[in-house]
Amino acid sequence: MERRFRIEDAVLKYMTVKLSEDISAEEIQQAIGDIAAREAAVKEAAEAEEAANEEVVEKVVEKVAEKAAEKTVEEAAPVKETEE
Repeated sequence: MERRFRIEDAVLKYMTVKLSEDISAEEIQQAIGDIAAREAAVKEAAEAEEAANEEVVEKVVEKVAEKAAEKTVEEAAPVKETEE
């Protein structure tokens, strides 16, 4: 943030949000645990979405391959000439 807005570290130090007057080591550990849990949930959701996207891509590739195979078979099939 300081690079983008060219804020010096001395100024950035005072641009924080005070949540309470006192905080204990237990509360700090609780906050760290909460953040880690949220990050894990976000990562898990992203992995699930990526897996779903890969599944969709695989299905599309299969369909395209089937259509290409059908077209190849149709082109390779001899054309029957009718006698008149």
